[in-house]
Amino acid sequence: MASNRPEKIQPVDFIEDLYKTNIEREELLEIFVKNMNVFNSSIYDKKLSDDSLLLLVHLIARVCDCTKQKRNREICKILNMLSKSPLIKNRSIPLLLGETCNNSRGHTFQCLLSDYLTILHEIYLRMPRLSTTPQVKRLGELLKEQISECDDLEDKGMMMDIVIETMNGIMQIAEEGSRAKQDAEDKFVPPDDFRTVSIIPGQNDILNIPKFLRRNKVCGKYLNLDHYLDVQFRLYREDCVSPLRDALLEFKQIDRENQKENIRLEHGLIYKNVKVMKQIISIDSGEVFEIKLDPDHRKRINWRNAKRLIYGTLLLISFDRFNTIFFAVVSESETKILQKKGCFAVQVFRYGNNLNLPRNTDGIIIEANSAYFEAYKHVLKVLQHIKEETFPFTRYLVHCENEVRFPSYISKHYVYDLRPVIKNCRIDLDNTYRGTRSNTIPKQTPINMAKMSEEDWPSAEMLGMDESQRKAFIAALTKEFVLIQGPPGTGKTYLALQIAKALLHNSNRWLRMNSKGKDEKSIRNARGNAPKPYMLVVCYTNHALDQFVEGIIDFMPETVFGKRYPEIVRFGSRCKNPKFEELSIKNLRRKARSKFNNPRDGILKKSSKTKRKIKEIRETIEALKSRNIVLWFDVMKCVLSENIASQFGEKIVWLQWLHVLEQSWYAEVNKQYQNQQNDGAIKNQLGGFATELEEVEFVSLISEKEFAHSVRYLEVNDVNFSLNTDIIGLDLDKQYENELQKTNKLEEKCRLILLLEKKKAAKELHYGKAMSEAQVKKIKSIWTLSIKRSLENV
Repeated sequence: MASNRPEKIQPVDFIEDLYKTNIEREELLEIFVKNMNVFNSSIYDKKLSDDSLLLLVHLIARVCDCTKQKRNREICKILNMLSKSPLIKNRSIPLLLGETCNNSRGHTFQCLLSDYLTILHEIYLRMPRLSTTPQVKRLGELLKEQISECDDLEDKGMMMDIVIETMNGIMQIAEEGSRAKQDAEDKFVPPDDFRTVSIIPGQNDILNIPKFLRRNKVCGKYLNLDHYLDVQFRLYREDCVSPLRDALLEFKQIDRENQKENIRLEHGLIYKNVKVMKQIISIDSGEVFEIKLDPDHRKRINWRNAKRLIYGTLLLISFDRFNTIFFAVVSESETKILQKKGCFAVQVFRYGNNLNLPRNTDGIIIEANSAYFEAYKHVLKVLQHIKEETFPFTRYLVHCENEVRFPSYISKHYVYDLRPVIKNCRIDLDNTYRGTRSNTIPKQTPINMAKMSEEDWPSAEMLGMDESQRKAFIAALTKEFVLIQGPPGTGKTYLALQIAKALLHNSNRWLRMNSKGKDEKSIRNARGNAPKPYMLVVCYTNHALDQFVEGIIDFMPETVFGKRYPEIVRFGSRCKNPKFEELSIKNLRRKARSKFNNPRDGILKKSSKTKRKIKEIRETIEALKSRNIVLWFDVMKCVLSENIASQFGEKIVWLQWLHVLEQSWYAEVNKQYQNQQNDGAIKNQLGGFATELEEVEFVSLISEKEFAHSVRYLEVNDVNFSLNTDIIGLDLDKQYENELQKTNKLEEKCRLILLLEKKKAAKELHYGKAMSEAQVKKIKSIWTLSIKRSLENV
């Protein structure tokens, strides 16, 4: 039985039939409207040939060119459907690049450009907001490029005018829309105070894109300083976290699709089969964990050239394929140790309740390719602590004022002496400090004038610059806030050195001016001298800093190195030029200490004494953490109740009570010999201790707050001090070794029993829990206590 349903029209047939008819625009539009489903299928049909696409684009251009106002709604509907289709998004690219256009049926490349230009222009005129979408803007840029490069177009000039005018209009609409959207964003209330946001990311940060993230304002001013800092902090933090998030999501996707052994990440580095070896105490970083890489993986890494696992790198660690995530920062890392052993230390942070770090379990570490956390960390911390009264250039950075003021450190009507710049010679600081102003260049317009005539300054040729460098040079000397930028090779470093040379040579005028531009002649320090300001030069890398310092030294007086303290001080480490070591702050501090007068010598002695005490405390804590030491009774007495302390009397009684003296150990040796216990039984007991150690699968982690406290340490490595553990208590390990060295005739069984007693004492020594006050008060006599029973009661 035949079906009465009409036969479905195929896109190819639909396009072919319409193209052959060559009907008027209005009638063509009417057919499109009646067959909207077929039109929609045509623009989404992946199998449609490029030849048919050319014809379809021509038909759509003719439909859009319909001038009747009453059909505007129908045309807009067609354009809306078209803008989201592959015909605009991707299939237009090979057509416009001429890769697939074969001049079928006389439809030339010029016709194709004209058709697409008509479509673009109509989208812009009829649906301005739609024209700002990425795919439409990309179409416009591609059309502009192709029309510009096609020399044989008949109406090239007119087509270029249309496409340029259209694209300018689209950009203006986009800017207005962006400005309106950003103005609305400005009024959003942050979900929390950025000053309380953790700098170390959490699990939610690493798994999800932040819900509240406002764009950096490129037009208009910020509401206030807090608005500015909030935007910058959150963007900067996201810039740090996002590479690690991308690497994690990439790993999860690969792992979900196919759990391969050898996974390579595009956005990060992965280390599999890593282990937490031990928990150690670092003087610099506090509590850290030693991580060991898989030996096979370690051998495949070129450690000399790879900047992997360097100090301050943020890592993700997991032992269940990142269902649970630990965040860690590399605290100790040396290339030689990584290459030889694959070991490094990390500071680990916990989130949530009772999260523990598994030990003796294979884990995975992910490291981002970019975003060095150590560099971000310090900037983020500073942003959180900036206050209104200490933030510079608020009027420009926050309130976006266009009129830049003159420098507050320059006196009114001052004439710059630019002789060192013009003659390319060294500056004369001695002459500058006396305030001599003879032989200056012709006076320029006073700097307090808003409009300065550049003709009053030396010419570009006289300054040894090109015209753009001259303008930047003048701006830097006459404005308090200047940004000079340019591509590599345009002389930015050279210009910066000339600016520094001019300012330093004329420092007689900014030596006595404070930040408010007021003369400070009346202000004197403790020695009766006027305060001496300085110029601060900040560079992005140590190498760039060394280059700039070298440039400054070249124009400074030759006596720069001959004085007790040089005119230049270099802060920062990793200086590769030995010549600058004399200028390092570390070297100058050392020199200052050796030449201080007697009044300050007392301060240094007190400082050294305090440092010695700090180092003693640190080494004591480290010894107690890492070694088996029983504190002397005199040390413990201060924390014992008067009732309990009185029952000991002497330190020897304290040690007897704890069963840690060698006499107690040998008493156990006699007991074992009397019981005729064989060596195998003793070895089994020793093996039990090893098993218990292996079963300790978790170690506690410090919180970020505890970490912040631990990094507030004082550098005390310059103090000579070595802890003698005999001062603080009895070292069980040392006592055991001494007993073995007393005689070489000890039987194997006796050695095993002594080792067993040492391990028992060490285990009881490191028992982690304490009795409650109520339990302590019940104790009448300490001699009636059993260690085993006491531990069970706790």
